[in-house]
Amino acid sequence: MKTLHLISFLIVLVSCSKSREPETHLIPKSRIGTQIIIKFGQEDGAPKKYMGSRRLYEIPDSGALKTKFETNFGWFDEEDIKFILIDGDSLQALPWDFNYDSTYFFTKEKGRIGVMGFFMSQVDFSYVVDTVDLELFRKKQLGIREDIFCKPNLDYLKRQFNVEDTME
Repeated sequence: MKTLHLISFLIVLVSCSKSREPETHLIPKSRIGTQIIIKFGQEDGAPKKYMGSRRLYEIPDSGALKTKFETNFGWFDEEDIKFILIDGDSLQALPWDFNYDSTYFFTKEKGRIGVMGFFMSQVDFSYVVDTVDLELFRKKQLGIREDIFCKPNLDYLKRQFNVEDTME
């Protein structure tokens, strides 16, 4: 019986320790103030690209990327995910935060261009590139109506930021 418990514990430990592949998102400057949507596992999606050992997501001007990559689940360190704003020949690393109401992030990075408002499902990953300001973020992303604020509504966000629905 002890052996069975030990084997079960080791299986759980190994399955929980899966780490994600590091990734870099290249974002055109034209996408500031808008939502980025990535749809994974698409047969007609962009081919898998790597920069060294990092997945490379080249976000098109439309802000909607379909990719052949499968969803990238697992544990990660801050260095595993990079968001790079492209402005001609200029590259700028963007600060980011996965928490909707991270007071520290919104205080520390206020006024800078940053990445926030993450949403992930089995096939979609979305985020916003905008000026870091908590009140502006709440109003722009989730609207003023309480029902929208309480549950993310992707169709509302697409309309709010004029993101073309090129995913179908």
